[in-house]
Amino acid sequence: MAVARTLFRGQKQWTPGMQILAHTMRESRDPEKCTDHALEEVAWALRQVEIDRRSKTARDRLFNLLLSYQDTRTLSPYVSFASTKNVALNFALEDDTPGFVIEIHDCGLGGTLDFNSVRREYDLWADQKPWLNEIGVPRGVAPELVRRVSRVEYDDLYRVTEEVIYDGSTTGRPV
Repeated sequence: MAVARTLFRGQKQWTPGMQILAHTMRESRDPEKCTDHALEEVAWALRQVEIDRRSKTARDRLFNLLLSYQDTRTLSPYVSFASTKNVALNFALEDDTPGFVIEIHDCGLGGTLDFNSVRREYDLWADQKPWLNEIGVPRGVAPELVRRVSRVEYDDLYRVTEEVIYDGSTTGRPV
């Protein structure tokens, strides 16, 4: 039986009941089609590397695809989460302004992409963003999957303060 991991996401805005969508689902002319295409592209690249792990072309394609999804948010069919809270805090507190840390459990999400695990499995390391510990959730995260949301900011002594504003109620109301 698999144990659910807690995943973390840092972002600047959050409202109760908010659906967290991948950029392709929010910003494409045809969100479903664009997202399907991008997810199929990842699946194809993974299959090609699996067929021939020595193929430089297949490995380069997968390497570049993973890197582009991490570098160019608008192309990514994944909602980016991290396996560590510190990474999420970096994104939430970007520009020294308040933000939110969203926590979910990964059980039942299906199709998540652990960028570091894929790189490790296919020996695609080139010091490309290992610190992110990024887990990509395809398409989006429904509001009912959110377990906790904290508002975070720096205090006058530049310490991180955290206030839990949502704690997994099934009503979707904040605490």
